[in-house]
Amino acid sequence: MAEVLKRRVLTIAAALLLGAAGFVGYLEAVPYLNTGPAAADQFRALRSGAAADGLSIGSHVVAMDACLLALTSGYGRAQPTRDRLAVADTCTTRAAADTAVSPSFAYGWYVEAAASSLRKDWAAMNRTAVMAQRTAPTEQWLAELRVALAEQNFVELDPAALAAHESDLALLVRSRRGVASIATRYVEDQAFRARITDIVETLDPAAQRAFVDAVQAAAGME
Repeated sequence: MAEVLKRRVLTIAAALLLGAAGFVGYLEAVPYLNTGPAAADQFRALRSGAAADGLSIGSHVVAMDACLLALTSGYGRAQPTRDRLAVADTCTTRAAADTAVSPSFAYGWYVEAAASSLRKDWAAMNRTAVMAQRTAPTEQWLAELRVALAEQNFVELDPAALAAHESDLALLVRSRRGVASIATRYVEDQAFRARITDIVETLDPAAQRAFVDAVQAAAGME
């Protein structure tokens, strides 16, 4: 099955070379499309340090949503570096406070990892990314976020973070929802293809076929 998988993947990869540039351009533009007033308001509030958490778990989730929006929206990305770093500092502090109170708050660990990556604090990014994976190893929506963060900073991953990343990849490629996001990344990123193929080869034949089908669908080759 591994040889069949390799042949089918190589065939798909060859076809992808024709349209990859335009597709990658679209995918890279997606974060910049989120430029509404909510993103600007959240960014300004976090930049000023005026935003504050409530006492409930729900309010902490909303606070982490605000941080993620400020860090990744088109508005946030377009702001001066000093302002983005100020927001990252605020979000790091808030996320760390939340996880100190609730160590199982995986979303907080992830947001701290994302903020730490902007600050280029690679040790903190790795440590908190590992905690995000350990505290919610089967939450697919969080695994998708963690995979995106890890792939964006792949050369900075330490062994523990790399192992956590591979666990997330294995989780996603075995699930109906997750395999679609992995297939899209396969189409987008040539360097990613070898890494995910190695993981897919360890799966059962049904999961391997599902992955190849998802890649073909993502590439518009059905």
